[in-house]
Amino acid sequence: MSIRSFPRGEFIFREGETGGYAYILQSGEVEIVKSTAKGPMVLGTVDKGTLFGEMAIIDESPRSASARAKTDVEALEVNRDAFLQHISRKPDAALSLMTRLATYVRSTNLNTIHAGDGLHAVDDQDQTEHEPNRALTDIIDDTDAIYDAKPSRPTLLTGILVLVFVLVAVVFLSVTFVDTTVSARGKFGTTVPNVIVQATTGSVIEDLLIRRGQVIKKGDVVAKLDGTYIRANLKVEEDQLAAINKRILRISTEQYLINSGEEIPRGLDLDEVSLDILSKRLDEYRSRQASFDADVSKLKQEISSAKSAVVIAKEQLSVKQRIEDARKALFDKKIGSLLNYLTAQDDRLAAKKEFAETINTVKNLSSELVSAEAERQAFVAEWSADLAEQLAKEEEANSEIHEEVVKLQRQTQDLTMRSPVDGVVLDLPSVTVGSIVKEGEPMLTLVRTNVPLALEVDVDPKDVSDLRIGADVSVKLDALPFQQFGDLPGKLIFVSNDTFPESLDGEKGAWYRGRVEISPEDIRALPKGFHLTPGMLATADLKVGQRRLVTYFTNPIVKNFQQSFQEPD
Repeated sequence: MSIRSFPRGEFIFREGETGGYAYILQSGEVEIVKSTAKGPMVLGTVDKGTLFGEMAIIDESPRSASARAKTDVEALEVNRDAFLQHISRKPDAALSLMTRLATYVRSTNLNTIHAGDGLHAVDDQDQTEHEPNRALTDIIDDTDAIYDAKPSRPTLLTGILVLVFVLVAVVFLSVTFVDTTVSARGKFGTTVPNVIVQATTGSVIEDLLIRRGQVIKKGDVVAKLDGTYIRANLKVEEDQLAAINKRILRISTEQYLINSGEEIPRGLDLDEVSLDILSKRLDEYRSRQASFDADVSKLKQEISSAKSAVVIAKEQLSVKQRIEDARKALFDKKIGSLLNYLTAQDDRLAAKKEFAETINTVKNLSSELVSAEAERQAFVAEWSADLAEQLAKEEEANSEIHEEVVKLQRQTQDLTMRSPVDGVVLDLPSVTVGSIVKEGEPMLTLVRTNVPLALEVDVDPKDVSDLRIGADVSVKLDALPFQQFGDLPGKLIFVSNDTFPESLDGEKGAWYRGRVEISPEDIRALPKGFHLTPGMLATADLKVGQRRLVTYFTNPIVKNFQQSFQEPD
């Protein structure tokens, strides 16, 4: 035996349970509850010290009623052996138990008699009003009879069929997939942008040869511009270029002639002024060159004469030295006079001085020769450097003027504006013959022909995470009911990395831009006589994946279930 506690409202045991325990109430209050068609019915209450639930120990049958704690309860749990010991120790408890059993039996018999009377009355009425052999077959008196009753065959078959149907439906919904798509609106356009033909120079329109919607070929003339100013500038630049080329020819010829020493050749392509300048410069150069040559030749002759004088002065010095030696010998022998000796010595010194002067003269003349030759070389180098500098400047000017001439020639050609591609004239600005256009101003817009078409679509930012490059796309043209002509299959080939501030229809907002490619074979499969052209509107259903059919039922349930356990802020 053990004391057990039960909080208020908790069932100590339930109707229909099979239990091996009875209970003796120690504290609190317990109510006995019976299940009926109208709901639970309280049969009575149990006071402190009262034994209840003992019928489960006596006949070991399911309990015929429930016991529920009306307040917080403490009860002594009693098994079969403890129950027998309790009865043996307290005979008055056995008497109380027998009294209650007798009361239950009398009450049951009385209810059965009343129920029988009612049935007989109904049978008599049915027999008099309807068929005589109607009988009541099933009377269910209490919960125990309901538990013991077996289901009827139709009920059992119906339950099995419903269960099988539910299982088959769950399996079907679990294994069946449907494609999930993202719908987007768009319009067809060329895979290359439209061509905007612009004026290459500011001028006046002389003639406008096209109209909106006209089909033109590459190279067709679309407009002519006035070229008065451009042609005048071109003439000036060409004249300057010709003058520069003549100066370059003159300088180049001068360089060649001063190096080779030749005369001016006949038939040289120079005007009279250039020939006169060339002739005078050559004369100046050659005269100065001849002057330098004469000075050098003169110095060389003087050096040669000075060298001969050195040889003579040296021989004279040798003779004077011998005379002096002879006079000295005679003087030493007292044969010659001192005067003769001193005279001979003076002559020797004079000859030595003259010899030294002739040597200095040779050296001075040699220095002058070197200086003259250096001046001649410096003159030649300076003249050549001046020619090279002039030639470089003229060639630089020639390059600049040549580029300007090329640009003006191109502008002259562009005065006749031609179509750069095959296409259709989409738009013309509000210009006419005589209008002034600026450089770079649009003249017309061409839509290319014979180029592939692609569908540009606007994608909602909330759907862009589901898109994949290469996804299959179903394109439905607004111009062709897809219910009658079907759709066009395509592939998603591009999704922009950022949003655009407005849609293809000009609506403000934020959209990603996608491009759908349709194969030429599918385009050729369109109805005969129908031409897919840029600007046509369409709806694109982009396949983004697959989804189980069962998730359409489970996801809302799971979502509501999750939201039901969240507190509002």
